[in-house]
Amino acid sequence: MEKQQITFEEFLEIEKKLDIRIGQIISAERIQKSKKLLKLIVVFGEEENEIKTVVTNLGEKFDPERFIGVACPFIMNLVPSTMMGVTSEAMIMVAESMTDGNIDLDNYSIGSKLL
Repeated sequence: MEKQQITFEEFLEIEKKLDIRIGQIISAERIQKSKKLLKLIVVFGEEENEIKTVVTNLGEKFDPERFIGVACPFIMNLVPSTMMGVTSEAMIMVAESMTDGNIDLDNYSIGSKLL
């Protein structure tokens, strides 16, 4: 689905609200009793409070080990959400290939769309 164009002023309003940062995934594991949910531990800096837990539904597409060491963008300022007893403190943003629709974790290609 093609998204509607926005004005620069509309972008500035959205940009003021979003906190998007690159984080590196240091741990990933399946959440028990779920086929698709993974629990990621992500580092955003050197301080203890810069380590966040992130829950993603990419477990059907990737084994947890595939995430370890990957650096990618995260939305940091979403209201925390609890899924299957695990609280997610951010949201991972991955890229969808424009050519084949596959999701790529760390080699964003030209024209990739962030999800």
